[in-house]
Amino acid sequence: MADDDWVLATPTTEPTARIVVRPSDKPSDKWVPEGQRTWQGVQTVEDLPQIADDTVRAAGNAVSFGMADRLAAGGNAALGVGDVHSYEDSLKAELLKSQQARERSPIASAVGTAVGSALVPSRVAAALASRLATYGGRLAGWGGRAAAYGAEGAAIGGAQGAGNTYTGNPADYAKNAAKAAVMGGVLGGVTGAAVGPRPLVSAARAPTAAEQETAKTAAYGVLERHPARYTPESTSGRAYAIENDLRMGRNAHETTSPQSFRTVNQLHYPPTAAATGRQYITPGDLDFVRKGVAGNEVKGLTPTDAGNASVVRRGIDDFIRNPPPGAAVPGTEHLAANAAQVANIAHQQHGAFKRTQAIEELIENAGRQAGSTYSGLNLRNELQKAVKSGLKEKDGTSAFSKAGYDAAERAAFDKFSRGQGAVSRGLGYVDKYLGGGGGLGALAAGVAGGHYLDENNGLAYGLGTSAAGLGLRLYGNRRAAANIDALRDTIAQRSPLYQYRAATSPMVRGGGLSDGSTQTLRDAITLQLLEREKQE
Repeated sequence: MADDDWVLATPTTEPTARIVVRPSDKPSDKWVPEGQRTWQGVQTVEDLPQIADDTVRAAGNAVSFGMADRLAAGGNAALGVGDVHSYEDSLKAELLKSQQARERSPIASAVGTAVGSALVPSRVAAALASRLATYGGRLAGWGGRAAAYGAEGAAIGGAQGAGNTYTGNPADYAKNAAKAAVMGGVLGGVTGAAVGPRPLVSAARAPTAAEQETAKTAAYGVLERHPARYTPESTSGRAYAIENDLRMGRNAHETTSPQSFRTVNQLHYPPTAAATGRQYITPGDLDFVRKGVAGNEVKGLTPTDAGNASVVRRGIDDFIRNPPPGAAVPGTEHLAANAAQVANIAHQQHGAFKRTQAIEELIENAGRQAGSTYSGLNLRNELQKAVKSGLKEKDGTSAFSKAGYDAAERAAFDKFSRGQGAVSRGLGYVDKYLGGGGGLGALAAGVAGGHYLDENNGLAYGLGTSAAGLGLRLYGNRRAAANIDALRDTIAQRSPLYQYRAATSPMVRGGGLSDGSTQTLRDAITLQLLEREKQE
């Protein structure tokens, strides 16, 4: 081939594709030697069938674990195709063709390898990852995906390594299988952890505090209008029980807790029922009585009366949620049971609203504090300080435990307050060292340090370290904001409103590539590395 025998393939953007062939007397990065055909460098339209054939050949070898050339050689030898007369000679010819195809069409061969890898049927990794996720912890996340796709990758890699060995020496098959198994296992672990499919999750959105409050109000509205009916004797009996608890259990008296005892007296025969002379009590009647020891009515009470009011309130709530035997008017027991379910939902929704409201106010107050004192640069520290304050215990309780956060939620808060793991803590140390908080002090320290190291570039060093510290500080703030938002969503999901949304929303993949795409990526890279290993 002459030194100036070069061709340039320039694909056109016109509706009808044409291949423009143009000679040149000067090579450049865009020029390819004649004979090296790729997807980007097709010499003529007539070369396209060859490109397609090279692609199919690579795909066939990938999907068959290197058996395609053997099958073709066996068929040619049996039928007497070509000039070869034995299986060995035919196999050598097929292997030569595959080698020439890879050299002639490297990109097309890579595409064929990827397609062939995708056609290898396997659902082992996805099933194994699902099984490992049931053990929780790291196995429910990246650890389980790494183990599952690594194990499958090692098995497929070993098969490819052995299948693509043609020496006839058993030791070579074992050696290449082991080498390819290691490649496939490592690549499987990395791709599985990084881009493997996450478990299916509900498409439901975690509700905000405002949405939780609306749902709570609606639930209590349904309860207030509920047609359940209770006997006056049962509500009066509950009033006696609450009064006994106040007097004997808490040493309470009308003089120290007037509002609590006034509410108990109304419970004997609620005023709303007495006004109409009804001989049955409804949840609406009980709600009217309950308002005497709830909401704004409690705010002006003494601490003693307020504490006793909570006892009265819990007693009324328990009556509706767990009606005593015989409390329902005969024939309406099913209505009382349904009212109990509605009351439980309303109670749970009220607690969910208070928990979500508390964390949203924490986030908002921390952001306001960071913005007013550090121009927003200290958001991570302000969030951690606020969380630590909520976790601080006194007499065995904390603000978070009083707010109704369960043990798992308090553990998540504790993890956040400690820096969300080694990565976040490391970022915090480094950005402080580099002056991430900004200010002239940080810049001056950087300049001084830079001058000591290089007296000619002290200012540049100072500016560079300050900029790096600022970047790390901003990144740390974003991580902290994302983590606290995720925690807020987790807390908001413990609510009847979210449970309803989850039950009526479709399931979607929680992220990552599909199982097939992860497998294809892993196996295609493994095969390419094996091929490069053979060429070297």
